[in-house]
Amino acid sequence: MDAKTAIDALFWMKTVSMVLGIIFNILVIVVRGNKFVRQRRISSYHFIILQIALADLIYACLLSFEVEKHLNNFVWVHSLAACRIVYPLSAMSAGVPILLMLLLAIERYLGVINALTHKLRTRSILLVGIFIWVFSFIVILPILFSLKIHDQFGACTEEMDPLLDKVVTIFYLVVFMLIPLLLSTLFHCHIYHLFDVTRRKCRCTCKVKRHPAN
Repeated sequence: MDAKTAIDALFWMKTVSMVLGIIFNILVIVVRGNKFVRQRRISSYHFIILQIALADLIYACLLSFEVEKHLNNFVWVHSLAACRIVYPLSAMSAGVPILLMLLLAIERYLGVINALTHKLRTRSILLVGIFIWVFSFIVILPILFSLKIHDQFGACTEEMDPLLDKVVTIFYLVVFMLIPLLLSTLFHCHIYHLFDVTRRKCRCTCKVKRHPAN
């Protein structure tokens, strides 16, 4: 595959992702929103899903700038202010769903291990959700201040100190990938273990009932 073919493939991948992302996330928001309007209440699960759909919708809409960049031979035709808004917001909206999925895993995990008494209030989920959005905004600030428009090529690129760039990259990798993946895996493995233990207990109980002691 030559460079032009790879670039064309990337262009169409971003275009299709943008269109499908906008359509399906709007559908999710409309369906969940209508349910909230009808019932005047919303569960913590559906509230998290709404936030994930909103973040994904923002990311899909911002892909339009990537599509436009491909059409303009990778030249950024907008202002520096737009450059410092679009790319950090895109990075933020890509990281938020990952942390929200971790929150969803925690909510499901607590619901399984303590099904009778556990009930995360929507207000608590709202506060945690706000924290996730604010935290994600704070951690992308290094990207925001490092973005420049290249004088020669007209591209919106990062110009960060190499050491700081390495630290920021490792931090993003740990916070937005390794930790959520590790914790989600642990939660789901424990849930599977609990179901397995419960299944074995049910089998033992059934055997005792079928063959009572004489």
